Amino acid sequence: MASKRTGKTHQARVEVLKLSWAFGLLLIGSEVASAGSESFSLPLRLLPAICEHIEPHALAQTEGLDLEATAEIDFGGQSRGWQATFVVGGADTLFVQRLAPGDNFRGARLEWWRNKKPKLFLGVGADCRVQTARRMSYDKQGRAISVIHLDPHLNDTAVHDLLNPPVPRAKRIDGVRVALLDAGVNYMLSDINQHLARDEKGNVLGYDFWDLDQRPFDANPARSAFFPQRHGTRTASLLIREAPNAVLVPYRYPRPDMSRMRDVLDEVKRRNIMIVGMPLGSKRMWEWETFVQSAKASTDLLFIVSAGNEGINIDDVPIYPASYDLDNMIVVTSADDTGRPARGSNWGKQSVDLLVPAENQTAIDFDGKQVSVSGSSYAVSRVAAMAVRLLEQHPEWPASEIKRAIFERAVPTRFNKFVAVGYLPDPLAQPTDVSLIRKRHIEKVATVDSKTLKLDLSIVVLEESGWRDSQIPGLIDRIDHILSQCNIRVTRVREYVLRVSPRLLDFDAATSHTLVNQTNIPKPILFMMRDTLRDPAYEGEAFGKANSRYREWLQNTIWVIASITDPDVGIAHELLHVLSDSGEHVSEQGNLMQANTRRGEIYLKPTQCQRARQTALANGLLAR
Repeated sequence: MASKRTGKTHQARVEVLKLSWAFGLLLIGSEVASAGSESFSLPLRLLPAICEHIEPHALAQTEGLDLEATAEIDFGGQSRGWQATFVVGGADTLFVQRLAPGDNFRGARLEWWRNKKPKLFLGVGADCRVQTARRMSYDKQGRAISVIHLDPHLNDTAVHDLLNPPVPRAKRIDGVRVALLDAGVNYMLSDINQHLARDEKGNVLGYDFWDLDQRPFDANPARSAFFPQRHGTRTASLLIREAPNAVLVPYRYPRPDMSRMRDVLDEVKRRNIMIVGMPLGSKRMWEWETFVQSAKASTDLLFIVSAGNEGINIDDVPIYPASYDLDNMIVVTSADDTGRPARGSNWGKQSVDLLVPAENQTAIDFDGKQVSVSGSSYAVSRVAAMAVRLLEQHPEWPASEIKRAIFERAVPTRFNKFVAVGYLPDPLAQPTDVSLIRKRHIEKVATVDSKTLKLDLSIVVLEESGWRDSQIPGLIDRIDHILSQCNIRVTRVREYVLRVSPRLLDFDAATSHTLVNQTNIPKPILFMMRDTLRDPAYEGEAFGKANSRYREWLQNTIWVIASITDPDVGIAHELLHVLSDSGEHVSEQGNLMQANTRRGEIYLKPTQCQRARQTALANGLLAR
């Protein structure tokens, strides 16, 4: 707590402040006069005093304010300044945050509220000059309609942050309805607006349970009314991108009164919606008591819920509603492409069901621009979209069947200790993603001597990848020649030509799982891809046992892109990595296993051959 200054020291400070206030008003200039019909005299008068080294008690006494609350700003065990709430005349409230680490003033933030409504925000720098200024604009009914950005002289600028605009008209569409319970959406964006559910008259079916109107606009003022968080547009856009036929019903969650959650679920059921995405939660169990009561009675609904992003085990530190045990709920968290919980994402063997790749996903931001997003909220979007696609294919399925089908697609990983069910490597996977066009067997070597080890290789060529199956026989001949120096011969090739969804043409962890899982082709497998989405990007990547511990479906596979330089040398290089189960490179010029392959440099040392033969025999990749 800040202490009160007394005696001569305090009186001296007051005298200094009188001078500094006068000087400060000169610095600010003519803001009060130039602010149009608004009068900002009270916060402006206090700014110089806040910038000065004065404590909240002294400021309140000197200025005739009521000090309602005060606390030090502590960081790392050291005081960084103070924050305080002042009340003026019963109608005005001032929230002040003064940053002064080491007693060295760095800046301040001030919010001025009148009659419990935010009016003005000021942010000042170390020189006590206004750097950021915003005021709230209200309509005749007293509803906040926008945050107006002000210039340093507190004049209005042309920049307005909308808070509650009317919903633009759009055509009514049909499809699977999905409810998204978040901070609302920016329906001013056509990409969002054209996916909104509407009634026969064109009215939006969503609702704002925060403001209690039919304008569920994306704005969460929980941290600051002047800097509302925009979250719902991002989660909605990702859901729509992965379920393009979804019809979105957005609900702005009732933060001022969470008992309204009963009304939310009643509205969802009235609209015949089964799938409810909920990328939100808190540690306050009492907030969710109404929700859990209604959810238990709503067995025909399926809730997709975020585990949260505090980097904690929610079995030990509950997050609600994720920590409730509900049969009609799926709790998801974000994972990286190995299936490990992403940095900062919550987990829990009892409380969390699924690990979902939700890092670095592409979404649409509030301003309409594409943005990369990460976190458990986006795991909700991906699984909700998955549920929509399943319901689209099986409209007769109840919520329990949708949940079962989603769980069936989860695979076990070494990180299953973090969740109850498993990992969803590719939430976009569809049964129609892969179809076999043709296959053929190529017999290469009729007879081999006792020293020769035989390699049977599967090759997958993707249509539209840039590879042609006519390339394969000559390519295999050259690879066989390179490996023959180790007495390893390619004796049989199984070639498969596949037609795949466009997204599967490029290699990444998700697409690799779908290709391996849906083809059931004998390993080792060489996949001929269009390109790679991996970062860093390589022309070819190989996976043995050692480097596929966390993505077991990749074991004994090779992935090469159409633009690979000298494909025979590059593929032979990757194939030896798999046979040796080693990522080791050498610096010896002319050696095949240099980090960067070169045409004609294909030599292998006896020790390299010996390791490849012994390891591949032990792993069942070669036969005598």
